[in-house]
Amino acid sequence: MTRGVLMVEGPTDERFFEVLTAPITGIEIFPPKKSGETANGIDALLGSPQKNGAIHRQLERIKLGSIDRLGIIIDADSESSTFAGGFNNRYRTVADILSTEGFTDISDSNEKGFIFKRDDANDIFIGLWIMPDCQNPGIFEDLLLECINHKKTEHHEIFGVSQNSVNSIKNSPHLSVVRFRDAHESKVRFSTWLQWLRQPNHCYSLSPACALKEGWLNPEHDNIKALTYWLTRVFQ
Repeated sequence: MTRGVLMVEGPTDERFFEVLTAPITGIEIFPPKKSGETANGIDALLGSPQKNGAIHRQLERIKLGSIDRLGIIIDADSESSTFAGGFNNRYRTVADILSTEGFTDISDSNEKGFIFKRDDANDIFIGLWIMPDCQNPGIFEDLLLECINHKKTEHHEIFGVSQNSVNSIKNSPHLSVVRFRDAHESKVRFSTWLQWLRQPNHCYSLSPACALKEGWLNPEHDNIKALTYWLTRVFQ
């Protein structure tokens, strides 16, 4: 029986966390569309003052007793790149939504990731992780870039060449009006490296999930270890 739900922004995140959470039983991964929203993304997940989002649907499931663990993973983005973006704004948005249901932050300041509980429900936990590191602005791919396993020599060599190509485009003034937005730079850097690798036969696509399964990402990197530990605290 599924007793825990992990909310993510979209299908790429969904497939990655299906791999990362495989050792933890009873978790179902929910991007917004899977919760009944018409779109994926941060706005569909969190909603707005005018419209509830996917998070409110899952909070209703907690009220009904169908789940007792809820994890929420969102990008911090940056204050300049998107409305209400940046780590502090994202944290406050989620904390305000949870506070209306009586949940308060009980997190240990020495550990990454946040845990919310309600005084009258000791067996219900809600976790919040804000990409990349629960501290800085950024997105999922910022975390992934840091976790690339550079001990694999050929992959490291391809990474260097791919990054030089991105740099060349970024530093060409005449391409500034058509190239990627600065806010998407880490996504472009990670995707460029990934798409230059040979796709294994058993990988559905060249994705972060595939990179994790193949060992192209280092599971012992501090970022992944901290994220895995937070998942364990929320769901076990």
